[in-house]
Amino acid sequence: SVREQAIEEIELFNDLLSSAQERVGQSNNQKNQLILEKSIQLHRQAKSALKQGRFEIALKRVELARSLLSRLWGQNQRSSMRVRAEKELARLRSDIDRVESNPNASRPRVRALLRAAKQSVNDAQRYLNQGRVGMALESVLAGNRFLAALNRKVRQNRVIDKKSIEQEYDRLAKKLDKASVHLNGKDKEFLNAAQQMLDRAKEAATGGNYELAFEYLKQGFELVRKIRKGGDARNEL
Repeated sequence: SVREQAIEEIELFNDLLSSAQERVGQSNNQKNQLILEKSIQLHRQAKSALKQGRFEIALKRVELARSLLSRLWGQNQRSSMRVRAEKELARLRSDIDRVESNPNASRPRVRALLRAAKQSVNDAQRYLNQGRVGMALESVLAGNRFLAALNRKVRQNRVIDKKSIEQEYDRLAKKLDKASVHLNGKDKEFLNAAQQMLDRAKEAATGGNYELAFEYLKQGFELVRKIRKGGDARNEL
């Protein structure tokens, strides 16, 4: 739902903000400071709109906030971008270790989402080894989303069963088919990553883990959305 997406994006922005604040603090650049302050203002507006039940506005505000932060990263050269990816990956690994030390880590639901987060870590490291920094950042973002899912209670009114997963699976598959026409090289990376999420969703659903399948499908839909935006979202993290 729009509400859940807004909550998730606001939570993720909190993680991105700490990295941005560290970078701006080191640069002493007034323009960057203004960009950071504006993004924080938008973030506050998003949280306020969320409390008021204005979920679409909340989502739009936090997306604008992330877009502004992307300007800070967009000023970097590729070498700096790689350094950032390595830092974000290290932070994700640390967050996974922290969750694993929790007594609740032995629960099946937690174990499944942790495995997915670790899979994202492996994806990110593989992309870095291949020099595909942008896709490494996408994988880190995916890992953060899996961890964020751990903090969300399973809502009683949300039905995640085999039928609903099959419907979402078919919907994503159709979007991938449609998006596969006339893609450039960068967009093909998004398409391939989305297909990978689709395959992992099918594997999770076959094992009866419908919540994990649902999370993989969400990742796939997000990647398709970024294809439609022309791939610029790769700089949002």
